[in-house]
Amino acid sequence: MKRAKRSFDDYVAYFREGSLSDKEIAAKLRVSKVNVWRMRQKWESGETSVSEDSRVTISEDTFEHLLSQTFRSEVNARKVRSELDLERANLELGFINAFKQYSSVELVSMHTKIENLRAEIGALNKASSKKNKQVVNGEINLKPMNIH
Repeated sequence: MKRAKRSFDDYVAYFREGSLSDKEIAAKLRVSKVNVWRMRQKWESGETSVSEDSRVTISEDTFEHLLSQTFRSEVNARKVRSELDLERANLELGFINAFKQYSSVELVSMHTKIENLRAEIGALNKASSKKNKQVVNGEINLKPMNIH
């Protein structure tokens, strides 16, 4: 079994948990029991207390796990953003189509009104020009008024 180099912080995580023996920690971290014992002595003595200058180190496995989690989160965020953009575009298209349909119905209605008004104006013009011709030709027929 190949022994891996582990940082002090890798050991501390197990020490703080407190549920595993040194033998079990050694098996999990793939290190010797002596290394676990030394690190426990160091941890219990407070030899490596956290200072402002200290750096936290993690194992390569932990780092790769964090990177993969970050990558998955970014992929999911992009997917959600894409779905949101797609839904927004669909809503915009739906609104445009509904407005187009509404405006075409309104335009047909207005066009019909315009045609009716043109026909009415044409009929009034005909009647007016017919009366004008009668006046010019002297054919004004006055209807007798009934007065009671």
